[in-house]
Amino acid sequence: RIETERKNTLALACFHADLEAIRSFLQQGVELDQEDGSGSTPLFLASMNGHVDAACLLLDEGAPVGKGRAGGWSPLGIACACGNVDVAALLLDRGANSDSANACIYGNTPILFAYQHRNLGAMRLCLERGADPNWANEEGASIVYDACKNGYVDAARLLLDNGAEVDRADKNCKTLLYMACEKGHVDAVRLLLDKGAEVDRAAKDGHTPLYAAFKNVHLDAALMLLKSGAKEVDQAD
Repeated sequence: RIETERKNTLALACFHADLEAIRSFLQQGVELDQEDGSGSTPLFLASMNGHVDAACLLLDEGAPVGKGRAGGWSPLGIACACGNVDVAALLLDRGANSDSANACIYGNTPILFAYQHRNLGAMRLCLERGADPNWANEEGASIVYDACKNGYVDAARLLLDNGAEVDRADKNCKTLLYMACEKGHVDAVRLLLDKGAEVDRAAKDGHTPLYAAFKNVHLDAALMLLKSGAKEVDQAD
């Protein structure tokens, strides 16, 4: 149904990067922010599919850089999620906000969607353009927290290199190091220790990263902590 509704429209031309058709529609004065059956604007569709030339044509004609799709997706958000770095760079050059909490669905930011889709290039671009490396959700969990928890070391390194707090903790005071040790992600543990993470910092319940490593039988992680000077297992009263 949606494809039928795109037929002979600017949206369809942008979806397929048909530059000749796009120019024709623009000369006819077609509305630049006209939504198709899915609620998507032409710029959103060009951004989603990585069509830089199509996006440039629309922006040159005055297409609103922040309007994308009903429900909260922006052109920048979808470009980052899909790893379309060239389009994302173009949108940022034309005024898109790299740190807007309204740029993606559910109030998330472009860098979060880039992270969730494992697009390091898009993450790097967002950081270069001012995205907050310490962005966190309502639970206090930051992107770098999730990266360490799940062993996505390249993303964690990128964020830490760009100013993410190495001792950032969630609402239960569990640090990045605690989570990496709890899950047994040795490479993440090594990275955090190299970055100067506080080795004996305890969570709310008094348990330390060393406790988390021992409890879950992650002996390699525990050995790293001990070699880095860990002394406390449990600081609970």
